[in-house]
Amino acid sequence: MTERELLLRAVPGALAEHRAPGLSPERIAAAAGLPAASFSAHFGSVAGAVLASQDLVVARYRERLAEACRGQSDWPFKVKVAIGASLDLAAASPEQARMLDPAVLGGEPQVVRSAFHLRDQLASLLAKTCREGGVGDGLPTLTEQALVGGLCSTVLSRLDDGEAKRLPDLASQLVEITLMPFLGRSEAARIARRPAPQRG
Repeated sequence: MTERELLLRAVPGALAEHRAPGLSPERIAAAAGLPAASFSAHFGSVAGAVLASQDLVVARYRERLAEACRGQSDWPFKVKVAIGASLDLAAASPEQARMLDPAVLGGEPQVVRSAFHLRDQLASLLAKTCREGGVGDGLPTLTEQALVGGLCSTVLSRLDDGEAKRLPDLASQLVEITLMPFLGRSEAARIARRPAPQRG
């Protein structure tokens, strides 16, 4: 593993330990087990390192979502397994999940824009999945953004309360809420309770 990779992997843990005001190049380097000079050799600022670490977290997250959805032919179950995978990942790696919080670096503009860009991407993915399933055409264009924003806020709130391990318990409720505008309450509840088909 290169020095840059070590530094990127160290950012989430260092940020969780020191929070935005206390995060420094020296602390990131120390968390990576490297001398302080290594940081300046790869990054021009703490914000630059956080953005690069965000990109790494997002890339892995998208890979996991694609893997979770692969083999699900029915769009409601793609949404269901994507929500389940997201909650499982946040529960297993709360430090990395916090990297997707717009306020993770105290409101630094580039980091805020990056976090909201991911939300927009997820909303577009939800919209695309629903449209391919032939639903949602009559809904307001902000529907998916509102749903994704609510999901993200719920996860981050639970992380702030120290309840990361309990996030998977919210899966059924969040699936039902997300599917309700597209399927109606009874069908959304049925999908939320029903196990997703196993891949053959």
